[in-house]
Amino acid sequence: MTNVLTSVSWDQLGQPAFDRLVEAILVQKHTNDAGCTVEAIDGRGGDGGIDVDVRRDHDDHVLVIYQLKYFPEGFSSLFRVRRKQIEKSFRRAMESAPERWVLVTPGNPTVEERKFVRSLKGKLPVEVALMGRAKLDVELARHPSILRYATHAATQDALRAVGLMHAALNTAEDLDNAVNTLAERISARSLYWTNDVSMIGGRVTHTLRALRADAQEKEPINIGVEVDFTQLPDVTQQRLTNFLDFGGSEELVLPPEAVTRFAVEGPSWAAREESNVSLRMRSYRSRSQPIELRAVTNSGSRVATLNGTAAVTGRGQQGRTLEATLRGGLNMVLLVPHGGAEVQTNLSVDIVGVEAIDARRTLRFLDAMDRGNAVELYVANKRLLGGTIAQVGSSTIDKYTRQLVDDLARLSEHFDMPWQIPDSMTWDQRREIRAARLLADGLCIEEPAYGAMRMNVDSRSELYGATAAPGVAIETDLTFLILGQVVELPDVRIFNTDLLVSTDSARATHAADGRDVIIAARNGQPFRVYVPALVTTDPDTTLMTPVPLAIEGAPDMR
Repeated sequence: MTNVLTSVSWDQLGQPAFDRLVEAILVQKHTNDAGCTVEAIDGRGGDGGIDVDVRRDHDDHVLVIYQLKYFPEGFSSLFRVRRKQIEKSFRRAMESAPERWVLVTPGNPTVEERKFVRSLKGKLPVEVALMGRAKLDVELARHPSILRYATHAATQDALRAVGLMHAALNTAEDLDNAVNTLAERISARSLYWTNDVSMIGGRVTHTLRALRADAQEKEPINIGVEVDFTQLPDVTQQRLTNFLDFGGSEELVLPPEAVTRFAVEGPSWAAREESNVSLRMRSYRSRSQPIELRAVTNSGSRVATLNGTAAVTGRGQQGRTLEATLRGGLNMVLLVPHGGAEVQTNLSVDIVGVEAIDARRTLRFLDAMDRGNAVELYVANKRLLGGTIAQVGSSTIDKYTRQLVDDLARLSEHFDMPWQIPDSMTWDQRREIRAARLLADGLCIEEPAYGAMRMNVDSRSELYGATAAPGVAIETDLTFLILGQVVELPDVRIFNTDLLVSTDSARATHAADGRDVIIAARNGQPFRVYVPALVTTDPDTTLMTPVPLAIEGAPDMR
């Protein structure tokens, strides 16, 4: 029965099965050839003497042509028709000028048949070869997946004969049952541990999982690793030391040349020792817990607070690693030693994508730290650390970013809309944000973009002053495009105290509410803009002093 299940009777397959199996073998044989493409040709429209060809990618030159002939009894001189078929296929294949031509048959050639095939070459610059049963067997052995496919039917027959048809895995249910049976056998090996097993792409992965909290105590399993530090770069050596001391969330990979020994020590079902292995080390991450970070004065008064979550991302022989993420883009990595020793803390800030109000809260917290306030960290309402800690400090946040955060946060409050901190923007976008913020604060700004304007003197506008140097005040609703969001400030006043005025007589006669006039600033004096309802002082509304935009790091902008 072994021979039946591990070999193929090529001369008993029939032509369709023979062609399909040989094509699969030849395609697999050449799939990884550098710079080449292998294809099986469908002969429905005439195969041109080609069943499988191998072509060079860069110029489509034909390197090899395989011609399949299912002649189980061979093609001796008694089979003149078969020889004529071979000759015809050869001549047609030569039209593609291959470097090599191979005749594939289900049986090994006789001396006479080999001589006939070689004679086809004549004086042509082509290599001619044969592939019979022996060479097909060799190629099949090199490709176990094709061998398993080819012998599947025979395997089914053998299993059916002994009443084990389900083991052939012909149905999805058969596969489920086989996997469940294997899982039961794995679980039966131990009361304390089990193995979760998976296979992806031919690679088997074992995940050891405790069934009870006291599994390590009841049935100890230890992992022994010996590492040659000299085979590791300095940065990896330091990462490995930190990992062994405190664990860590980032995966650490040690190459085979550095791992001199890897062994699982424990009961026989788990014990194993490997060499030449790549070791991937990663700590288990605990469930996240709520945290609160407080900035407090010497007297214990709280001056700033940030909330977030934290999780233990690693444990080592010296202590554990705690990683915290707080609202507003502040992140912390804490190395917490055993026995209550001083906690080592590393802070980082990334506010891109953070809502502006949260980002502003983070910057204010960092300001409080800069002023020397102590920091306390509470995890699940329990105080983990207190005192001054290593920090990024607000000084690492540049003035441009700080001003942008403050502007967007103020606009979020005024319009009751969220804006996130972008990673970049144009100066025009930045000016739009700054101008809207100053107007929302009740301040007056200059708007150079308003040059000459056509206006109708009606109930929401007025001309005043002397004819030689009149002024204008216009009330309108003003829209702003803030990072893709359109917002509106109602009842904005636009005014100028020194204008040139001309009348459009062609339109004036059609004005229902008043005169149409064209106004332009005299002597380059820009129009001024403010929102009377937001002004908290009591200014002379026609002579309000504008404030500069004063955008940090920007070219000269009003």
